[in-house]
Amino acid sequence: MRLLGHPIQLKIVNDNSDPGTVTTNYTQLISQDHVNFTFGPFPSLLTAPAVLVAARYHYAVPEGAGGAPSVLDLKLPNLFAVSAPVADQLVPFANWVASRPASEGPKSAAIGNPKPA
Repeated sequence: MRLLGHPIQLKIVNDNSDPGTVTTNYTQLISQDHVNFTFGPFPSLLTAPAVLVAARYHYAVPEGAGGAPSVLDLKLPNLFAVSAPVADQLVPFANWVASRPASEGPKSAAIGNPKPA
């Protein structure tokens, strides 16, 4: 894979959806593996600890799935949210769904989670 003409290697680690593991992973990626760049994990529960570790090491963290107030309220200068904050988009959507008559309400919902290439 190349980025701006330079070869890059993606290092993907499993956090088991555990904030403690995220802290350990990001600490290792930055301080031991010496990665040049980090991305935020999914979801906000995991993004907050990742961004806090990255801030200690002065790393930027672009993230696309951690837009909850618990993350954005940290107001860290190294966090770059690339999606709309939850409070701006998902909360109004949830309120809209809840305001619909029962006969018009959703019967099911789905979310896609593509496998990494």
